Amino acid sequence: MQNVITVATMRDSDAHTIAEYTPSRELMHRAALGVYQAADWTGKTVAILTGGGNNGGDGYALAVILAGKGIPCRLYRVSEKFSADGKFYYDQAIEAGVPADVFTKETDLSGYDILVDCLLGTGFNGPVRGLFYEAIQAINQSKAYVISVDINSGMNGDTGKGGPVVKSDLTVTIGYLKAGMLLGDAVWSIGKLVVADIGIRLIRDDYFLAKPEEAVFPHSDLSLDGDHVTLLTPGEAEEIIIAGMGAETIIEILEAAPWVFDGRYNLVLVPATKHSILRRWLARRGFALKAETLCQAAGRWYAVMNAQYTGMPSEPDGLYCLTGLTQGQPGCADYYASQNAKLKKYRLGLPDGAEKDAVGALIAELDKLAAG
Repeated sequence: MQNVITVATMRDSDAHTIAEYTPSRELMHRAALGVYQAADWTGKTVAILTGGGNNGGDGYALAVILAGKGIPCRLYRVSEKFSADGKFYYDQAIEAGVPADVFTKETDLSGYDILVDCLLGTGFNGPVRGLFYEAIQAINQSKAYVISVDINSGMNGDTGKGGPVVKSDLTVTIGYLKAGMLLGDAVWSIGKLVVADIGIRLIRDDYFLAKPEEAVFPHSDLSLDGDHVTLLTPGEAEEIIIAGMGAETIIEILEAAPWVFDGRYNLVLVPATKHSILRRWLARRGFALKAETLCQAAGRWYAVMNAQYTGMPSEPDGLYCLTGLTQGQPGCADYYASQNAKLKKYRLGLPDGAEKDAVGALIAELDKLAAG
């Protein structure tokens, strides 16, 4: 199994390692060496774009290594700031003859074979602004091979979200996998992902990435290894079935799997609760309901929804969210009555006003449908 950690765990483990075992400057050199060993630099021209923190420091340390190997590289600084260790390696790079420029909107990156992203590290959280925004856009618009150091700049290390985010061909993460690299939209931003072990002493476990043979469920003796389970990658399945959980959970799953936003897939969704919320979300996110079937089990009504991505979002009205494509189906009157009972209960808690009136109008419409 491979450790997958949060940003907080990485920060605390890094501090613990520096305090008890290894100087921070040595760790920065090891990180740069791990990046160097992960790629083929032979005969390539290289530009390294650096920020003001330790991620930028990794870039300066990498420049020192490349210079020592006779590989031409140039530094582009997006920030005037330095971390203490970053300044040490920046000075070494300058002494080694590495040219350095300040990045501007007019900087031309078209002449390089490799661009190294050392702009923003795992500690970054929030929208990307200013020259960092311009630098990320310039990297993404280039035709060069892109290497991100530790994490793709702009990406949240815990969630995988961000914007804009560097699109890398290779990401060399330092120490351990970060949770965000396996979540959100990260799949669209990271080409190849490797881990550079630099001797960070992990102080706690967060998550694990398991191989199929390592994932065993002791109460059922089920594992993900063997003939009875086939592991698929995005694009290998035509139908995706999610059932037995509430609408909000289904929505979270779909949001975390951006590859489902593709018209090739047929989604079969069976929410246990809050059908109307799922119908609204599907419409707003550009999915169309192709079919819907009512069924009842253990006294509860379920709606089996078949949805497909069209890329054309819409704003559904309240009645559609409550009924979908179920009109005229066996049992629809009872289904509408159950929906209406929840709606009436919700209306009781509303203060007088426009929302209460709108809910009252929906109740009246559902009563008419239920009456046939």
